[in-house]
Amino acid sequence: MDASDESTPAYISLAAGLCRRRTHRLYYRHGKSTPPDPANRFPAVKRLREIVGEPIVRQEQGRIVPTEVGQALYQLSQDLLSRADVFSQYLDEYNSGGRGHFSIGLVNTAQYVLTRLLGPFSQANPQVDITVEVGNRQQMLNRFERHEDDIYVFSHPPADDDVLAAPFEQSSGRRGS
Repeated sequence: MDASDESTPAYISLAAGLCRRRTHRLYYRHGKSTPPDPANRFPAVKRLREIVGEPIVRQEQGRIVPTEVGQALYQLSQDLLSRADVFSQYLDEYNSGGRGHFSIGLVNTAQYVLTRLLGPFSQANPQVDITVEVGNRQQMLNRFERHEDDIYVFSHPPADDDVLAAPFEQSSGRRGS
């Protein structure tokens, strides 16, 4: 079993708990004067020791306690779990559309319309980064052909079978609307 199969704190805790119970049971059952070394007696602790390369627990007055390396390993596992929680939250936000990045390419005449739309969107979604590229029609057609942006805004979209175009604002007769 790899250390990655379980979260390390739970793994260490489980290993220490198993060692404590089994060690005391074996110690009293066999009447031995010293309990067996937990690092060699129990597979979970033994595997962690092999992975780390140093002892992670020791016996002290009949109790199993972490070594300095074991304490550092536990702290590392806490840090990793904390970072995993942060990453999980990031993924939730990313998958829900609340975080991420997208790029918009638009022709000069559409920049005034888009500004009115992007302001409220950016305020409602501060974790979404938006890149806006403004150019003339030919520049935007070139960007479109190279797939440089996620969304394109044209007053007259290119005529192509692969183009999915839909109006997003009614024209009010003003230029650029």
